[in-house]
Amino acid sequence: MDKLKVAFRVKGGGTYGWGHVFRAISFARYLKSKKISDEIIFYFEGSDEVAKYIGEDFSSTRLEEGLSVETEKESWETGFDIVFVDMLEISELRANLLKTFCRNLCVFNDISYDLKGADTLIFPQGISAELTPKAKLNLVGEKFFIFQDQYRETIESGYKKEIRTNLESVFVCIGGSTSLETHQIFLEKFDECDYLQCDYLIGMEVSEEEIVKLSKQYPRIKFLKNVDEIADLISNADLAIITSGFIKYECALLGVPMILLSIVDHQEDLAKNFLKTKTAIYGGRIQGNGWELSEDFNKLKLNFEKRSEMSKYGQLLVNVDGPRKIIEEITKELKG
Repeated sequence: MDKLKVAFRVKGGGTYGWGHVFRAISFARYLKSKKISDEIIFYFEGSDEVAKYIGEDFSSTRLEEGLSVETEKESWETGFDIVFVDMLEISELRANLLKTFCRNLCVFNDISYDLKGADTLIFPQGISAELTPKAKLNLVGEKFFIFQDQYRETIESGYKKEIRTNLESVFVCIGGSTSLETHQIFLEKFDECDYLQCDYLIGMEVSEEEIVKLSKQYPRIKFLKNVDEIADLISNADLAIITSGFIKYECALLGVPMILLSIVDHQEDLAKNFLKTKTAIYGGRIQGNGWELSEDFNKLKLNFEKRSEMSKYGQLLVNVDGPRKIIEEITKELKG
């Protein structure tokens, strides 16, 4: 097969969309490492951090934040074999524009929104019962999930999770753009739970000064910011308490039982849909009035068999072969 000319269209930054950026870069690195493509270009809306991260491996064009479809048209090359779109949502008008630059427009659709114009739609988090996908090629399910290199390397090293009888260590990640106020609501309830220590990822919205204050207030917790090797933190935990983004699949891959939480509407839908995997329970929406965490936490803490079962189902749910499966399906479609 001739090498493919590929573009990625992404949107993300310090306070939003990092999961989409990381996934696109991980996929691009796979295409490059397997010599499927040696001509990969990123078109992105995003922060200086995104520009730096992409620029370590790939050429890129930075787009003005919130630019119109007509303005974007002026920024693109043509003649791509595939354009991959990885952002929370893309309009039909913009999708139709990007389709003119390539043979196959492939859109990652994590929230099951209705989209016309794409040649390929990827639903790595499943598809809602109400949606009838309209692409020529629809790739549905966890087998098409793409993991960052650190997770693939962990699994390929022979990693297997062993669940400890006593729940001691907790991993917490409730979003990279979560406000200090929401963290404080969560921490007040989390402090009622019985654990020995916690690795707590905290995002860009919380200042270093505030992190120092939180560390003094909650001495059992190690607050971490700008951490690259998250796989190590997750794999060392007995339980993960997380919002329902991409990270739930990373915890499943590493066999770590989960309590899923939500902050925004689409996370609640994703969390409830994920419960059928038997790898997690849903702890509700983080909010000030009436929300509790300790009951769900203590049920899992005392139930070793339940945590072991959740770990087993997680490790059976996903693997690190998603990039190969995606590109195989798309190249079949390109060959007609």
